[in-house]
Amino acid sequence: ILEDNDRGGGGALMSTASDLLIWNEALTEGKLGKFVTEKIQEPAQLNNDRVLSYARGLFVEEVEVGKLVWHGGSANGYKSVMGRLPKHGLSIAIMCNAGEAADARAAYAGRIFRLFVPKEEIAQPEHLITPSAELSTDQLNSKTGLFVNKTNGDLIQIMTNNGRLMIAGGSLLTTVDENTFNNPQGDIEYMSSDEFKLHFLTNDQFELISMERNKTLFSRANNKAPTAEELKSLEGNYKSEDIKSTFKVSATDSGIIMNLEHAPMQRIPFQQVHKDIFQFRRMTVRFLRDESGKVMAMEYSNPVLSKVKFTRIE
Repeated sequence: ILEDNDRGGGGALMSTASDLLIWNEALTEGKLGKFVTEKIQEPAQLNNDRVLSYARGLFVEEVEVGKLVWHGGSANGYKSVMGRLPKHGLSIAIMCNAGEAADARAAYAGRIFRLFVPKEEIAQPEHLITPSAELSTDQLNSKTGLFVNKTNGDLIQIMTNNGRLMIAGGSLLTTVDENTFNNPQGDIEYMSSDEFKLHFLTNDQFELISMERNKTLFSRANNKAPTAEELKSLEGNYKSEDIKSTFKVSATDSGIIMNLEHAPMQRIPFQQVHKDIFQFRRMTVRFLRDESGKVMAMEYSNPVLSKVKFTRIE
Protein backbone atom coordinates (compact mmCIF):
# COMPACT_ATOMS: atom_id res chain seq x y z
CA ILE A 1 0.00 0.00 0.00
CA LEU A 2 1.39 3.42 -0.93
CA GLU A 3 -0.10 6.49 0.70
CA ASP A 4 0.32 10.12 -0.32
CA ASN A 5 3.06 11.99 1.53
CA ASP A 6 5.08 15.17 1.16
CA ARG A 7 8.36 13.30 0.76
CA GLY A 8 7.39 11.47 -2.43
CA GLY A 9 9.42 8.53 -3.67
CA GLY A 10 9.15 5.43 -1.53
CA GLY A 11 7.94 7.23 1.59
CA ALA A 12 4.80 5.98 3.38
CA LEU A 13 5.06 2.52 1.82
CA MET A 14 3.21 0.16 4.15
CA SER A 15 4.50 -3.40 4.24
CA THR A 16 5.42 -6.25 6.57
CA ALA A 17 8.73 -7.79 7.57
CA SER A 18 7.85 -11.02 5.76
CA ASP A 19 7.02 -9.14 2.55
CA LEU A 20 10.34 -7.30 2.71
CA LEU A 21 12.07 -10.68 2.89
CA ILE A 22 10.29 -11.66 -0.33
CA TRP A 23 12.02 -8.67 -1.98
CA ASN A 24 15.38 -9.81 -0.63
CA GLU A 25 14.74 -13.32 -1.89
CA ALA A 26 13.93 -11.94 -5.35
CA LEU A 27 17.33 -10.22 -5.41
CA THR A 28 19.14 -13.32 -4.19
CA GLU A 29 17.51 -15.53 -6.84
CA GLY A 30 17.78 -12.97 -9.65
CA LYS A 31 14.03 -12.89 -10.24
CA LEU A 32 14.25 -9.33 -11.56
CA GLY A 33 16.46 -10.47 -14.41
CA LYS A 34 20.25 -10.46 -14.66
CA PHE A 35 20.62 -6.86 -15.89
CA VAL A 36 18.30 -5.26 -13.28
CA THR A 37 19.57 -7.45 -10.43
CA GLU A 38 23.20 -6.52 -11.13
CA LYS A 39 22.55 -2.88 -11.96
CA ILE A 40 20.65 -1.96 -8.79
CA GLN A 41 23.53 -3.43 -6.74
CA GLU A 42 26.28 -1.71 -8.71
CA PRO A 43 28.01 0.88 -6.46
CA ALA A 44 27.91 4.47 -7.70
CA GLN A 45 31.14 6.12 -8.84
CA LEU A 46 31.87 9.86 -8.63
CA ASN A 47 33.58 11.90 -11.34
CA ASN A 48 36.80 11.77 -9.29
CA ASP A 49 36.65 7.92 -9.50
CA ARG A 50 35.69 7.45 -5.83
CA VAL A 51 33.45 4.41 -5.46
CA LEU A 52 30.58 4.85 -3.00
CA SER A 53 28.86 2.27 -0.85
CA TYR A 54 25.49 3.39 -2.23
CA ALA A 55 24.19 1.71 -5.37
CA ARG A 56 20.90 2.34 -7.17
CA GLY A 57 18.61 2.23 -4.16
CA LEU A 58 20.69 -0.15 -2.04
CA PHE A 59 23.77 0.06 0.16
CA VAL A 60 26.49 -2.46 -0.67
CA GLU A 61 29.17 -2.66 2.02
CA GLU A 62 31.88 -4.93 3.35
CA VAL A 63 31.25 -5.30 7.07
CA GLU A 64 32.58 -7.62 9.76
CA VAL A 65 30.10 -10.38 8.82
CA GLY A 66 30.83 -10.14 5.07
CA LYS A 67 29.27 -8.40 2.07
CA LEU A 68 26.03 -6.76 3.20
CA VAL A 69 23.30 -5.46 0.87
CA TRP A 70 20.80 -3.35 2.80
CA HIS A 71 18.59 -0.29 3.13
CA GLY A 72 16.59 1.40 5.87
CA GLY A 73 13.33 3.30 5.97
CA SER A 74 11.88 6.03 8.16
CA ALA A 75 8.66 8.05 8.15
CA ASN A 76 6.44 9.55 10.86
CA GLY A 77 8.09 7.61 13.69
CA TYR A 78 8.08 4.26 11.88
CA LYS A 79 11.48 2.67 11.30
CA SER A 80 12.60 -0.28 9.23
CA VAL A 81 15.73 -1.95 7.91
CA MET A 82 16.37 -4.95 5.74
CA GLY A 83 19.63 -6.54 4.77
CA ARG A 84 21.07 -9.72 3.35
CA LEU A 85 24.37 -11.53 3.27
CA PRO A 86 24.52 -13.06 -0.24
CA LYS A 87 27.35 -15.43 0.69
CA HIS A 88 25.38 -16.95 3.54
CA GLY A 89 21.91 -16.75 1.97
CA LEU A 90 20.75 -14.92 5.08
CA SER A 91 18.20 -12.07 5.12
CA ILE A 92 16.81 -9.96 7.96
CA ALA A 93 13.93 -7.45 8.00
CA ILE A 94 13.08 -5.37 11.06
CA MET A 95 10.15 -2.99 11.49
CA CYS A 96 9.26 -0.93 14.56
CA ASN A 97 7.33 2.13 15.64
CA ALA A 98 9.87 3.46 18.17
CA GLY A 99 11.08 6.52 16.31
CA GLU A 100 13.41 7.50 19.12
CA ALA A 101 15.38 4.27 18.68
CA ALA A 102 16.35 4.91 15.07
CA ASP A 103 19.94 3.74 15.49
CA ALA A 104 18.91 0.50 17.22
CA ARG A 105 17.74 -1.07 13.97
CA ALA A 106 21.19 -1.66 12.52
CA ALA A 107 22.64 -2.79 15.85
CA TYR A 108 19.79 -5.27 16.37
CA ALA A 109 20.18 -6.66 12.84
CA GLY A 110 23.94 -6.94 13.36
CA ARG A 111 23.49 -9.00 16.52
CA ILE A 112 21.13 -11.37 14.69
CA PHE A 113 23.56 -11.76 11.78
CA ARG A 114 26.36 -12.65 14.22
CA LEU A 115 24.24 -15.47 15.66
CA PHE A 116 24.16 -17.23 12.29
CA VAL A 117 27.54 -16.37 10.71
CA PRO A 118 30.36 -18.72 11.79
CA LYS A 119 32.59 -16.98 14.33
CA GLU A 120 35.74 -17.68 12.33
CA GLU A 121 34.28 -15.63 9.46
CA ILE A 122 33.53 -12.55 11.56
CA ALA A 123 36.23 -9.90 11.21
CA GLN A 124 36.93 -6.94 13.49
CA PRO A 125 36.02 -3.71 11.62
CA GLU A 126 39.18 -1.85 10.68
CA HIS A 127 37.87 1.47 11.95
CA LEU A 128 37.39 -0.06 15.41
CA ILE A 129 40.87 -1.56 15.68
CA THR A 130 42.69 1.54 14.42
CA PRO A 131 44.66 2.84 17.41
CA SER A 132 43.98 6.39 18.50
CA ALA A 133 46.58 8.49 20.27
CA GLU A 134 45.50 10.05 23.56
CA LEU A 135 45.40 13.82 24.02
CA SER A 136 44.54 15.85 27.08
CA THR A 137 41.16 17.50 27.44
CA ASP A 138 42.77 20.91 26.97
CA GLN A 139 44.48 19.78 23.76
CA LEU A 140 41.23 18.51 22.33
CA ASN A 141 39.14 21.49 23.43
CA SER A 142 41.59 23.91 21.80
CA LYS A 143 40.57 22.48 18.41
CA THR A 144 36.80 22.48 18.87
CA GLY A 145 34.45 25.06 17.40
CA LEU A 146 32.96 26.14 14.09
CA PHE A 147 35.27 26.42 11.09
CA VAL A 148 34.51 27.88 7.66
CA ASN A 149 35.87 27.48 4.16
CA LYS A 150 35.95 31.14 3.13
CA THR A 151 35.95 30.25 -0.56
CA ASN A 152 32.58 28.50 -0.69
CA GLY A 153 31.09 28.97 2.81
CA ASP A 154 31.19 25.30 3.80
CA LEU A 155 31.05 24.85 7.58
CA ILE A 156 32.52 22.16 9.83
CA GLN A 157 31.59 21.95 13.53
CA ILE A 158 34.19 20.11 15.61
CA MET A 159 33.40 18.82 19.09
CA THR A 160 34.64 16.22 21.57
CA ASN A 161 33.18 12.80 22.32
CA ASN A 162 34.65 10.42 24.91
CA GLY A 163 38.19 11.75 24.64
CA ARG A 164 38.24 12.13 20.86
CA LEU A 165 37.32 14.76 18.30
CA MET A 166 34.27 14.31 16.13
CA ILE A 167 32.49 16.26 13.43
CA ALA A 168 28.86 17.23 13.92
CA GLY A 169 26.80 15.26 11.43
CA GLY A 170 29.86 13.22 10.56
CA SER A 171 32.23 10.77 12.15
CA LEU A 172 34.30 10.17 15.25
CA LEU A 173 37.92 10.94 14.37
CA THR A 174 41.03 8.90 15.08
CA THR A 175 43.85 10.87 16.72
CA VAL A 176 47.19 10.41 14.93
CA ASP A 177 49.04 13.11 16.83
CA GLU A 178 48.30 16.49 18.43
CA ASN A 179 47.60 18.12 15.06
CA THR A 180 46.46 15.27 12.81
CA PHE A 181 43.12 13.45 12.87
CA ASN A 182 41.79 10.81 10.51
CA ASN A 183 38.25 9.98 9.46
CA PRO A 184 38.81 6.21 9.13
CA GLN A 185 35.36 5.29 7.85
CA GLY A 186 33.59 7.33 5.20
CA ASP A 187 29.88 8.09 5.60
CA ILE A 188 27.71 8.34 2.49
CA GLU A 189 25.70 11.11 4.15
CA TYR A 190 28.78 13.20 4.98
CA MET A 191 31.17 14.34 2.25
CA SER A 192 30.24 11.39 0.03
CA SER A 193 32.12 8.73 2.02
CA ASP A 194 35.37 10.71 2.02
CA GLU A 195 37.95 9.09 4.33
CA PHE A 196 39.62 12.44 4.88
CA LYS A 197 42.28 13.76 7.23
CA LEU A 198 42.34 16.99 9.24
CA HIS A 199 45.75 18.57 9.71
CA PHE A 200 45.77 21.59 12.04
CA LEU A 201 48.22 24.34 11.06
CA THR A 202 47.19 26.24 14.22
CA ASN A 203 44.34 25.77 16.66
CA ASP A 204 42.36 28.20 14.49
CA GLN A 205 43.10 26.74 11.07
CA PHE A 206 43.31 23.31 9.47
CA GLU A 207 43.61 21.64 6.10
CA LEU A 208 41.06 19.02 5.13
CA ILE A 209 42.92 16.49 2.99
CA SER A 210 40.56 14.30 0.99
CA MET A 211 41.22 10.63 0.24
CA GLU A 212 42.24 11.83 -3.25
CA ARG A 213 44.84 14.11 -1.57
CA ASN A 214 43.04 17.38 -2.38
CA LYS A 215 43.53 20.07 0.27
CA THR A 216 40.89 22.57 1.49
CA LEU A 217 41.65 25.29 4.05
CA PHE A 218 39.24 25.93 6.93
CA SER A 219 39.58 28.77 9.45
CA ARG A 220 37.79 29.34 12.74
CA ALA A 221 34.53 31.22 12.19
CA ASN A 222 34.32 34.79 13.42
CA ASN A 223 30.96 35.13 15.15
CA LYS A 224 31.22 38.88 15.72
CA ALA A 225 27.69 40.19 16.21
CA PRO A 226 26.37 41.96 13.08
CA THR A 227 25.22 45.55 13.32
CA ALA A 228 21.61 46.57 12.77
CA GLU A 229 22.67 48.21 9.50
CA GLU A 230 24.36 45.02 8.29
CA LEU A 231 21.27 42.95 9.05
CA LYS A 232 19.01 45.51 7.38
CA SER A 233 21.08 45.26 4.18
CA LEU A 234 20.09 41.59 3.85
CA GLU A 235 16.35 42.21 3.79
CA GLY A 236 14.39 41.41 0.67
CA ASN A 237 12.88 38.63 -1.42
CA TYR A 238 15.08 35.93 -2.90
CA LYS A 239 13.83 33.64 -5.66
CA SER A 240 15.11 30.30 -6.93
CA GLU A 241 14.23 29.48 -10.53
CA ASP A 242 15.41 25.91 -9.96
CA ILE A 243 12.83 25.03 -7.29
CA LYS A 244 10.31 27.80 -8.07
CA SER A 245 10.27 29.17 -4.51
CA THR A 246 10.80 32.57 -2.93
CA PHE A 247 12.26 33.33 0.50
CA LYS A 248 11.48 36.56 2.33
CA VAL A 249 14.26 37.81 4.61
CA SER A 250 13.56 40.25 7.45
CA ALA A 251 16.00 41.68 9.98
CA THR A 252 15.57 41.32 13.75
CA ASP A 253 17.54 42.81 16.64
CA SER A 254 20.10 39.99 16.56
CA GLY A 255 19.61 38.01 13.34
CA ILE A 256 17.19 37.45 10.49
CA ILE A 257 13.81 35.81 10.02
CA MET A 258 13.16 33.78 6.86
CA ASN A 259 9.93 32.37 5.51
CA LEU A 260 8.82 30.92 2.21
CA GLU A 261 6.39 32.98 0.16
CA HIS A 262 3.76 30.23 0.26
CA ALA A 263 4.19 29.62 4.02
CA PRO A 264 4.25 33.08 5.69
CA MET A 265 3.43 31.67 9.15
CA GLN A 266 6.52 29.43 9.24
CA ARG A 267 9.07 32.01 10.32
CA ILE A 268 12.57 30.59 10.80
CA PRO A 269 15.06 32.54 12.98
CA PHE A 270 18.64 32.44 11.70
CA GLN A 271 21.70 33.66 13.62
CA GLN A 272 24.97 34.78 12.07
CA VAL A 273 27.88 32.35 12.64
CA HIS A 274 30.33 34.09 10.30
CA LYS A 275 30.10 37.19 8.16
CA ASP A 276 27.21 36.68 5.70
CA ILE A 277 26.65 33.08 6.89
CA PHE A 278 23.60 32.29 9.06
CA GLN A 279 22.37 29.07 10.64
CA PHE A 280 19.25 27.64 12.21
CA ARG A 281 19.72 24.07 13.44
CA ARG A 282 20.96 22.18 10.36
CA MET A 283 19.93 24.84 7.84
CA THR A 284 22.49 27.32 6.50
CA VAL A 285 22.21 30.41 4.31
CA ARG A 286 25.12 32.30 2.82
CA PHE A 287 24.62 35.74 1.30
CA LEU A 288 26.53 36.58 -1.90
CA ARG A 289 27.71 40.09 -2.78
CA ASP A 290 28.91 41.82 -5.95
CA GLU A 291 32.20 43.67 -6.22
CA SER A 292 30.68 46.79 -4.64
CA GLY A 293 29.53 44.81 -1.60
CA LYS A 294 25.82 44.81 -2.47
CA VAL A 295 23.95 41.61 -1.62
CA MET A 296 22.78 40.01 -4.86
CA ALA A 297 21.82 36.47 -3.90
CA MET A 298 22.00 33.80 -1.23
CA GLU A 299 22.70 30.06 -1.09
CA TYR A 300 20.48 27.79 0.99
CA SER A 301 21.62 24.41 2.32
CA ASN A 302 20.22 21.71 4.60
CA PRO A 303 21.01 18.00 5.05
CA VAL A 304 19.13 17.24 1.81
CA LEU A 305 19.89 20.30 -0.36
CA SER A 306 23.28 21.89 -1.01
CA LYS A 307 23.85 25.48 -2.09
CA VAL A 308 20.55 26.15 -3.83
CA LYS A 309 20.90 29.66 -5.22
CA PHE A 310 18.21 32.28 -4.57
CA THR A 311 18.58 35.55 -6.53
CA ARG A 312 17.52 38.79 -4.88
CA ILE A 313 14.49 40.38 -6.54
CA GLU A 314 12.95 43.82 -6.17
